[in-house]
Amino acid sequence: MAHSIQANIDAQIKKVKQRLNKAEALIALEIAEALAELGKEILTDSNELCPFETGELRNSGKATLSRQGGRDRTVVGYVGGASSSGGGSVYGVTVLPQSSYWWELELSYDRFKDSFDVALFTHENLNPYGSGPPAARQPGTGPKYLERAYIRNIAGFEGRLGKRLSDALQYIGYSGVER
Repeated sequence: MAHSIQANIDAQIKKVKQRLNKAEALIALEIAEALAELGKEILTDSNELCPFETGELRNSGKATLSRQGGRDRTVVGYVGGASSSGGGSVYGVTVLPQSSYWWELELSYDRFKDSFDVALFTHENLNPYGSGPPAARQPGTGPKYLERAYIRNIAGFEGRLGKRLSDALQYIGYSGVER
């Protein structure tokens, strides 16, 4: 009799482990997709706020999503324009799940002229349109274009992510430990 009870417990433990592994993979995917969408939203919004003359600064915007921690750093994907390597103004968001890795979303603009960091200067030092020099040349554009877009788009992200994760777990039939 004790042998059949042990076999039943082992089968139940195996089933729980399989469901947890499936849930972990789904959670990682949902977080990555939600952050990629957030990055795209922020970058799209910041491009509308970004001052332009030639368009090179706007075209340098990018959002890079990477998984970090553990033994590897895997780039999951990015949205946005091409960018040359180097500095630029950067705004980042990090989500820390309860495991040995985390997702990092880095948003940046990378535009240099000679050795001058145009992206950083424009973001931090440019005056708004209609004010004294140096000022943005188009209405609706100006300094802090990436920061303002971040602030507008981050509101409610945690709630949207929670709902997305809850919906995904319900989809696979995971509602916690069965009794």
